[in-house]
Amino acid sequence: GWALSVSAAAAIEFHDNAIGTIVLQTPLLAAAGVDRHEAEGQGFKSATANNVLKLDVTANATVSGMVWGTEE
Repeated sequence: GWALSVSAAAAIEFHDNAIGTIVLQTPLLAAAGVDRHEAEGQGFKSATANNVLKLDVTANATVSGMVWGTEE
């Protein structure tokens, strides 16, 4: 799950190891908007072991908050 906010209007994107393939995305958030998501079911399984979960935004913004989960 996550609880994240952005400093400018933007959506937050999660990528599996490389920027380009979006695996999860928040709705468009207003500046200082917060998106909180509780993990559901089994969550997201990476394509390959030890891939890094990367985060990007759709606009020039600072992301603040926390992401949590478990590793299999």
